[in-house]
Amino acid sequence: MGLSEAMLFAFAATIICAFAIAEKIIDIDFEQFMPKNLKKAKMKRIIENIKNIIRFMIETRLLFLFCHRLV
Repeated sequence: MGLSEAMLFAFAATIICAFAIAEKIIDIDFEQFMPKNLKKAKMKRIIENIKNIIRFMIETRLLFLFCHRLV
């Protein structure tokens, strides 16, 4: 495998990983713009963001490493 092929493979893998991570992190929720549910939607969005961060940390085993350092 030449240098150009290796760079192309690394670029493709980086793009795929970045897209997969961004898809898990970015979630557009237009419910937050409704005037009657602003506070409720904000709390719901914060809770969902925390759940997504914890889910991501569990999938990548970062939570185990983080908790292990605290002990």
